[in-house]
Amino acid sequence: MHLSRVLITGASSGFGYQLALEFAKNGKNLFITGRNERRLSRLKKIVDQYGISCISYAADLSDHNQLSLLTNKIIEHEVDVLINNAGILCRGMPLFELDKSYVDEILNINFTVPILLTFELKKTLKVVININSICGLELKKNRSLYCATKWGLRAFSDCIKKEDTELYVLDVYPSKLAKDEKDFGINVKEAAKMVYNTYNTKAITKLVLDGRGEKK
Repeated sequence: MHLSRVLITGASSGFGYQLALEFAKNGKNLFITGRNERRLSRLKKIVDQYGISCISYAADLSDHNQLSLLTNKIIEHEVDVLINNAGILCRGMPLFELDKSYVDEILNINFTVPILLTFELKKTLKVVININSICGLELKKNRSLYCATKWGLRAFSDCIKKEDTELYVLDVYPSKLAKDEKDFGINVKEAAKMVYNTYNTKAITKLVLDGRGEKK
């Protein structure tokens, strides 16, 4: 019998790390990937305690060869839930002050990789969760490339929703996520719970996590 498995990219830190914990707590088998092998190993030890099956695989998604090897590994395990969480952060600089390597990397990780993973896993996928950004809904100065990738990801999701009605696609738009009590914004653990609950009910296909108004 096929067991449901959730792939989370960028799981070695940040929001991806919390998403892995939340899905594991709720009995979901995982396939976690990220650049930092040591952090992935620590995360695997934690989620293993929930009695779920967890596969960890360190990979740099900006490397085409590593991405190809990862994809082959994923296909072997029939992943049916894909969480595209890995992303390159915005540098907040004018376009012409950015270096070419950054341009290539952000276009690849934020836009191309989520599309390629969705395409490659099409035979087994039932759910796609794209962790976008509030910049996928708003235009910002000095964020031209970042906004372009996030608006592109939004367009991709919205089109897929029209093409394949059997595939549940959830778009998540976070702004400020608080790492601890001293920080402001939506607590990252609570944000992960909101994503899981939305996935679990499938009542909506767009979740906005806007914590910018919570600064004291």
